[in-house]
Amino acid sequence: EVVIPESVTFLANSSFFCTAITSISLPGVQTVGSAAFKGCANLTDVNLGDKITVIGSSAFARCISLAEFNIPESVTGLGGYVFEECTLLTSVTIPDSVLTLDSVTFGGCTNLETVYIGSGLTTIGVMEFVNCPSLVSIEVSEDNASFKSVDGVLYSKDGKTLYCYPSAKEDVFFTIPNNVTTVYTYAFYGATNLSSIQLPQSLTKINDNAFKNCFRLTEVINKSYMRLSLSVTTDGYIGYYAREIHGANSTKLIDVDGLLFQKGNTKYYLVGYVGDASEITIPDYYNGYEYEIIPYAFYGNKTITKVTLSPKVAALPKYAFAECTSLESVTLSSKLRNIGEYAFAGCTALTEADFDDEFIDRWRTNRGEYIRGLTDTAVAAECLSVTYANVAWKM
Repeated sequence: EVVIPESVTFLANSSFFCTAITSISLPGVQTVGSAAFKGCANLTDVNLGDKITVIGSSAFARCISLAEFNIPESVTGLGGYVFEECTLLTSVTIPDSVLTLDSVTFGGCTNLETVYIGSGLTTIGVMEFVNCPSLVSIEVSEDNASFKSVDGVLYSKDGKTLYCYPSAKEDVFFTIPNNVTTVYTYAFYGATNLSSIQLPQSLTKINDNAFKNCFRLTEVINKSYMRLSLSVTTDGYIGYYAREIHGANSTKLIDVDGLLFQKGNTKYYLVGYVGDASEITIPDYYNGYEYEIIPYAFYGNKTITKVTLSPKVAALPKYAFAECTSLESVTLSSKLRNIGEYAFAGCTALTEADFDDEFIDRWRTNRGEYIRGLTDTAVAAECLSVTYANVAWKM
């Protein structure tokens, strides 16, 4: 525990960089320099006095034990990367006194769920909440003259710029409001629940990387006058993951017992799951047609506990069930030939995998150097260990 004398008003850059301190009190400090406490992995308690006005860039970055942080009402500005990768932070209140946020203020705060912005904030940088996969809501004081929140989404006060769509919002379908003209840089970054988005006629600009890592965004309903293309990174990646861009009045995604199917130009796709059943079966066909499961199709689902692949399912793409933390049991099909990398990564509850004889024989033939002589139970264990090692199965 460290207490800085009240006579000290300035804390120099990197003052406690990567030290083992657990608690710090700064009663008289007015400015905390850049990287002052960066990498202090044991720091759990920070007490800032009421004289502090500036917290410099990366000041508390990578303080991975810091679960709470009270920003005093005297603070007017937060530098870039201030709380980057503070992975235990779950909520943050930005007081009325703060006028500006530099870029990537909360980047990589993987457990951050809610943010409240006070009345004084006038300027925010880019990538403020990038890599915040738990973020569900950003709320704003009604007295703020520059920003507002609608259903947890951050907009400019006039509604013309959409600044941030929290990446953990559960919406599968989202319609951007009619008066929005600009989608801000990284606005939808990592919104992995989104499968379909509708763009308004008013929209004229999508900034760089606005939809990057929206892996399941397979449908774009384009009501704007913008010319958008599939499989390109221009226009903020909006067409990069899409299977179709169209101007119809409603979604073309088809819900079959919670499984979402989509018709592409040449084939059908299984793009996600919106049901509430805990046990699901991946069918052989959709309406008599073969289909392809897209990467990340079930990524992050918290409902599914058991999955059965029907006999004709031949491939699971990368990340298909990654981060499905409730998934306990998987039954794999006899025709399965390819399991993409990271297909079950992060499935921390997965303890059971069923394989038929044909699957086991094929596995032994093609991966015998790893499992020769093992029992069927051990085969299952070996497969799971390969999954956790993030290796693709190809047979």
